[in-house]
Amino acid sequence: MSVSYKVVSPCVLAKDPQGRVFHRYEGAVIDWLSDEQAEHFLAEGLVTEDGADDDAKPKKTAPKADWVEHAVADGYDRDEVESMTKADLVALFD
Repeated sequence: MSVSYKVVSPCVLAKDPQGRVFHRYEGAVIDWLSDEQAEHFLAEGLVTEDGADDDAKPKKTAPKADWVEHAVADGYDRDEVESMTKADLVALFD
């Protein structure tokens, strides 16, 4: 099953499978990203996996920053959760 990505930043420059670069603007759906681009865009908060529930907890493989943002959105103190390890954050929501 292929994953698509929704652009949540004003604009991203995304490469297609042939290496051509395209501008994709907020709200656009990108049907394909290389593993490197997907990891970078997701980590920087430029895109979300299309159809992802904003209230859903991040995947266990998501970067710590995603877990921190999830915890803050759930009402936890930012300083407190930033001082926690990623493993502790994951355990907090298991």
